[in-house]
Amino acid sequence: MRRLAGPIAMGTALVVVVAGLTTPAAAHVKWFSDFDFRDPPRPFGEVVDGRFLVLLALTAVAMGVLPLVDDRLDGSSLYRTINTWLAARRHHSVDVVRFSMAGVLLITWASRALLTPELAEPADWVGWVEFALVLLLLWGRVNEIAGAGLVGLWLIGVVEYGAFHMLDYLHIIGLGVFLIVRAVPSLEVRGLGVPVLSLTVGFSLMWLGFEKLVYPEWGLAVLGTEPILRLGLPADFFLDGAAFVEIALGFLLVIGLLGRPLAVVVTGVFVLSTLVFGRVEIIGHTPVHAALVVFLLHGPGSTYPAPIAIHRSLRLRSAFAAVNFVVLALVVGVAYTAAARVQFDNAVAELGPLPPPVEATSPTPSLTSVRVIDGPTGPDVHLVIDGWTFAPPLDPANDSATGPIDTGYGVLTVDGAVIARFDDAQAPLWTDVDGVTALLDLFTVDGRRIELDGEPLRIEVQLPS
Repeated sequence: MRRLAGPIAMGTALVVVVAGLTTPAAAHVKWFSDFDFRDPPRPFGEVVDGRFLVLLALTAVAMGVLPLVDDRLDGSSLYRTINTWLAARRHHSVDVVRFSMAGVLLITWASRALLTPELAEPADWVGWVEFALVLLLLWGRVNEIAGAGLVGLWLIGVVEYGAFHMLDYLHIIGLGVFLIVRAVPSLEVRGLGVPVLSLTVGFSLMWLGFEKLVYPEWGLAVLGTEPILRLGLPADFFLDGAAFVEIALGFLLVIGLLGRPLAVVVTGVFVLSTLVFGRVEIIGHTPVHAALVVFLLHGPGSTYPAPIAIHRSLRLRSAFAAVNFVVLALVVGVAYTAAARVQFDNAVAELGPLPPPVEATSPTPSLTSVRVIDGPTGPDVHLVIDGWTFAPPLDPANDSATGPIDTGYGVLTVDGAVIARFDDAQAPLWTDVDGVTALLDLFTVDGRRIELDGEPLRIEVQLPS
């Protein structure tokens, strides 16, 4: 028991720290805020402020300590027994990925989304591709075709939404590759599945961590809807800390350190965050859950050594983890801020700068009626707003056009999460939220937010049960 006391104490401390800060980090900001790439990103010089450097140094020290934790855990017979028990069941990993992605694609197909909640399917045929992949995944005899289909859907997202946005979901590529190579007889090829999945999931987490640093207003909007997440700390400090936890977790997956314990911790945190953020969180994070189960069953993989295993010396492993965390974090940070600036310039060139908000007309738009109607792919919500006419946004190519201040589109949210967008009076609900109170934000056709007395006009909408 004395031999286990050290690993258990260190492991408990790790769980507390990660669980405390990762719940808001686990929330994908774009699912819960009305983001716009025309929001100016912070340049790298502003991101790297004093707080950033302190957090970078503290996290690097933690990275240097974690190989010691890993070594102590490896010395535990109980830990080795658990690892052996999990490894004996790694043949189930393909089924976990298959059924998880089948469930996600079925929901996104029904919601007219592409892979994830905030990406609308660009065309009807894309939805039917998702549905066909559901059938292939459930059949399970052609996993390589289903895996290639996942990669294809991600590439469709790149064409429609750009590589910068789709790098949030690079783990979809990892899952697709995992399914493809697991169908190959060659042991060397099959062994690539876990390293590729670790790299893509780890990169996605690091990428999303820097999103919170470069676009802090998006994350602060989420914390504003759920202030309890801040644990009483200042919102900006807490957001930076959560970002570094996400970056650190991604780095640990990239180098293959503490894969199984972290899979347990992060899965548990994602489950806790679901209690706060609801069903959208389940849909969006299910692919990551599937990847974490793969790591739990396979560990770092056996065909190819994890990067952390390059050095046998514990001292060199600690130095490797600490130094390479700093290097990779700075490289990803530079890449993210540069890509964000290109995305901003492209968005402004295509859509024009963000228009200033306008004051509501008199009388103020107000809700007249709300109905939920069964549509062909699920429930549709129908709104009648007195003093407001729903209309789609203007064609971005017509950048000189403006619209009246009583005509435009709407965004319906619950607890900060977007559940429907209105270009007409009727729109599909993205999730089942019977009997709850939603908030409707209104925008003119040229994108100007409607305000009332200098604050965003938000109309309460009671959704019927």
